[in-house]
Amino acid sequence: MDYNQSDQHTCEPSSSISSSSTFTSSTSSLVTSTSSSSTGSGISSSTVSSNENDTREKIQHHLKYNKTEYIILDNPNSNNKKSSVCWRSFGFPAKRDINGVPQKIKNFVSCKNCFTTYSYASNSTTFLNKHNCLSSDRKPNSTLSSSYNTSSSQTLITTYGQPKTVRLPDSHSKDMKDLLVRWICKDMRPFATVDDDGFRKIAQRCVSIGAQYGNIDINQILRSSSTISSHIHELADTERARLKNLLSLATKNGSLCLCPDLWTDSNRQCSYLGITASFVDDEYHLHNIDLCCHPFPNVRKTAENIIIELEKALSRFEIFDLHGITFVSDRGANFLKALKRFQAYSCAAHRLNNIVKRCFFVNEKSKKQDDLEENVFTNDDELEEDIEALIDVTALSDIPRKALHVLQNIIECKKLVKYVKKSGINPEIKEYGGVSLKQSINVLANKKKTFAIEREVVQGLIRLLLPFKELLTKLQTSKTPSIHLVLIGIGSLRTTLSSFDMLLEYEKKNKIYFQEENLDSLDINSSNSIQEDE
Repeated sequence: MDYNQSDQHTCEPSSSISSSSTFTSSTSSLVTSTSSSSTGSGISSSTVSSNENDTREKIQHHLKYNKTEYIILDNPNSNNKKSSVCWRSFGFPAKRDINGVPQKIKNFVSCKNCFTTYSYASNSTTFLNKHNCLSSDRKPNSTLSSSYNTSSSQTLITTYGQPKTVRLPDSHSKDMKDLLVRWICKDMRPFATVDDDGFRKIAQRCVSIGAQYGNIDINQILRSSSTISSHIHELADTERARLKNLLSLATKNGSLCLCPDLWTDSNRQCSYLGITASFVDDEYHLHNIDLCCHPFPNVRKTAENIIIELEKALSRFEIFDLHGITFVSDRGANFLKALKRFQAYSCAAHRLNNIVKRCFFVNEKSKKQDDLEENVFTNDDELEEDIEALIDVTALSDIPRKALHVLQNIIECKKLVKYVKKSGINPEIKEYGGVSLKQSINVLANKKKTFAIEREVVQGLIRLLLPFKELLTKLQTSKTPSIHLVLIGIGSLRTTLSSFDMLLEYEKKNKIYFQEENLDSLDINSSNSIQEDE
């Protein structure tokens, strides 16, 4: 199933690339729109008569999607102390003439935030003050609240739009907590269910419906499981149709970035082609969408087959020409070959992650690239083309003694984690007041279970890996662009790892960061006395 995860979710630096290209292509239109809007009514006081073609819906549509010709002029009297508060958000719609001068459209007003347009033939602003965009600016004791008082006892429909904050009696709060606990325990639901954003949206919608219609039977609102399951396909088609328009516009603007990746379901023994789309729309909002999870057939994962399945997956969104799209992928030989005809980049975060993995990984027997492509169910599709040049040891006997000692400590740490998970001693750890492995020492001592882990080695590993973690966290973001951080971050990482003294200097500068991460295993105050290990 395809689903939209707009403005949230997991993203590689791909989102940065798409946003960067979009801002480049759309800067001119942004400057034109904002400059004309700011000068507003100061440009021209001329007006054009509203005719049958200037309906509210058409004006609203043009303001939203044709910003080069239609703008909103400020009310010249909005700064007057006696002027209504609504003019902070409202103005007069205008259309540019052949000379580019805005001409006000008579008898209409429009919201500057959502572009909602109303007929305005009189000087009354009562209905404008009830607009939703003004509600966030209102204060409970504002004089504006008097405009809501009516002689009629009928409840205004606007009261159902924005939920209000009230203090519930303790009895109601306790009753709700009891119901939630009984539900979670009886139906064996995760505690995190109550924090789920979707669950809270459903609950809020039920409250709003109840406020409008009164205490109604919940079965009139919630539907059965069979109804929901059959509705999935209908909703998926609706969302897919909506995405087609967004992706089509992003492709025309050259702002669409796709991140394809292959992964394997080891239980079902089948592979999938996942595609993430990142782009900035015409309103300069950054989107990151898990576009699809396309079943990959039981064939070799060659470059030719990847392109075939990629085109099949994108055809459902009516994307047929791949030359206007930017691609971001790992450095797998098959992906590099498949995407070399298009505008493609390698994922910096994926590259850094591979570097760290290769530092502590040794192949007893190296695989040939042909064997890798023939294996349908392998997860190691990202084998680097230059990996043989990076790793010149193929047996444990070739590893230096000190390096082997570090690897043995890592293995012991993994054994400890595995033991704690399988032995079920987490409740005992909590009895000692801990919630993590750092508090498991007493429990392990009671069970006479020991692990050959040296504190100094673990500290050294943490010290080495923290610069990588900090940079990867900054690069892998879906809500903000991060492409500009790649060169800066790589340069900083090179400097930090250039010598042991520079690594200690980085540790001192990031003391606050380490404390926020609760990394008390690093004794930062004694950094000066630490000697570089072989």
